Amino acid sequence: MKYFINMRNVVSLIVLMALVTSCCNCGLPTPPKKQDTTEVVQKNTFQAKFSASPNSFSGFGGYGKVHGVLQELSPSGELLHETPLTDSEFTLHFERYPTGIGPREYGLNEFFVRDGINAETFKVEAEVISGKGKGCKQTILIKRGGERFSFRAEPNTFTSKGGSGKVLGTLYITDFDGNVIEERDLGDPNFGLNVIDSPEGITIDYINKTFSIAEGGSATFKLQAVTVDRKSHILEIKRED
Repeated sequence: MKYFINMRNVVSLIVLMALVTSCCNCGLPTPPKKQDTTEVVQKNTFQAKFSASPNSFSGFGGYGKVHGVLQELSPSGELLHETPLTDSEFTLHFERYPTGIGPREYGLNEFFVRDGINAETFKVEAEVISGKGKGCKQTILIKRGGERFSFRAEPNTFTSKGGSGKVLGTLYITDFDGNVIEERDLGDPNFGLNVIDSPEGITIDYINKTFSIAEGGSATFKLQAVTVDRKSHILEIKRED
């Protein structure tokens, strides 16, 4: 009998402990999180503006320089301040190819555009390397015109008695849009001269760019003037009865 009483007490104790544990595990209501009322402070930003002077060249090329300013903008994009950049605050990066433009040897942020036959556009990247605008970049476009050639034979018509004449070349320097801005004599050493088709009845002096037509009947002769860009220009010389 005493044994059963003890067992009853043990069971009661276990039930009591279970109730206590259950109450301890009851979670309290989670308090609501406080809303973050801290305002995000927007900062001013910086940007660099670069320009090349000049930014367009004739086919002769030439020298130019890049200038830059650092602009401070408000969070809304309003321009607040503009400060010129010194030559030591930025640098220029040139494309590896083409080779028609490169840095000038003795000038900071200066460049040299080489002469060329074909019109081209070159890209130069300017980058701020110090100060508040460090890392700001801009790509600048530099344009260069080209060259055109024309040839004429004087005279280009002969009688049956033949005679002699000369081939003259003209060089036209153009801007990027193809407008002629300068015209000059090409010069004998700057082009080649050949006879094509029927060489009989005509001889040429390759150095002086002259030709001689022999006596004979009606005939048409063709000369080929070749420029440095390997383009051919065909000239017709006629001998009439």
